[in-house]
Amino acid sequence: MTYWSLGAGTMPTGFGINFARLDATATGFTFTLPDATAMSGGAIGVIKIDSSANVVTIGRTSSQTINGAASNDTLSTQWACHLYVSDGTNWLRFV
Repeated sequence: MTYWSLGAGTMPTGFGINFARLDATATGFTFTLPDATAMSGGAIGVIKIDSSANVVTIGRTSSQTINGAASNDTLSTQWACHLYVSDGTNWLRFV
């Protein structure tokens, strides 16, 4: 497992299970998922840890999809979270 605490940015590419604590206290931002083709079978859990009204956008790489949709996800409330798993081509969102 790898654990990252980020204010904004892109998580380094890695395999296995990765977790990102996202803090949007200062401003909303986009957290971009890594290339799903580089993380086949890998997972990324994200959670918004602050209570601000600022939104964290979960972005996609290029034309990759999340659960078949060509749109980004958002985290807008404290403790909102998602788990993403790469199928080798795109991202599947659980939770």
